[in-house]
Amino acid sequence: MHKITRRLFSGALLVMAAISSPAVAQELKPLKILYTPSPDFAAAQTALQEGIFKKHGLDVNLSQYVASGTTAVNMLVSGSVDITIVSPSVALQTTDAGLDLVIISGGAVLPSDHTWGIFTLKDSGIETAKDLEGKTFGMIITTGSFEIFFNNWMKKNGADPTKVNIVQAPLASMADFLTSKKIDAGIIATPFFEDLVAKTGANVIGNIADALPHPVMINSWGSTREWAEAHPNIVKAFQDSMNEAADFMIANPEKGHQAMLTATGLKPEIVNRTPFSKIQRGVTPDVLSWWYDTMKSRELIVADYDPATLIYRAK
Repeated sequence: MHKITRRLFSGALLVMAAISSPAVAQELKPLKILYTPSPDFAAAQTALQEGIFKKHGLDVNLSQYVASGTTAVNMLVSGSVDITIVSPSVALQTTDAGLDLVIISGGAVLPSDHTWGIFTLKDSGIETAKDLEGKTFGMIITTGSFEIFFNNWMKKNGADPTKVNIVQAPLASMADFLTSKKIDAGIIATPFFEDLVAKTGANVIGNIADALPHPVMINSWGSTREWAEAHPNIVKAFQDSMNEAADFMIANPEKGHQAMLTATGLKPEIVNRTPFSKIQRGVTPDVLSWWYDTMKSRELIVADYDPATLIYRAK
């Protein structure tokens, strides 16, 4: 029988530690992630700052973009990034155009603690959705989720969205657009909504989330199907990292808001009063069905297909 020495015992412990800590023992897998500077995506910054990505074996390069969702999709297809934020509407339209994109992880969900408020000046005479017909309405982006949710809200309240002149109004100029009468009304989300109301004394006539039939996922994380199927372990590590980061933010709100500050570049006083987004854990077919049916009815997509095919499932 061999004598177990202290040196042998110490060596055995080191081997066991290496085996039980794969993220440390193995080489970290590189991953390029693209996101927009929004509070909804602070979990990604949290995962980076708190070492959660590394814990799950990922060496993440996290970068921002402020252009359209189409730009992000083009970067995916070109291989410039591996994973990006993509709204369900963009994912469905991309599929409709023949590109093979998949949703690998869920994003923020409405209704939530966030307000997507429809505002107007108190002396505008606008009190209902019907009153918006024939008026000029401002949005930060005139396509995508904002426009789809606004149309849904109008119809639910007995108004015709096609009779509204929708124009782009930059976030920083939204209050000025309203007071200078460049727009008659508009829509803006928390945390900017509260500031605009305080600055202009605007009247709030609705919250577009109130017209949704059930919780609706407003954004998600996507990749090309080819990349996801070639890197199933990285996809799983990313999913686990994002879920852990979301839980970490709730348990550690001060650190969560610090990550949000880094992710968004907003003022600390705005970030500190911004609630954390509710995150869709696991994307199921019913999550996409509302988007598909709504967009199909408006002819924003024309092809007939099962939206569930957009959801990545590891083989």
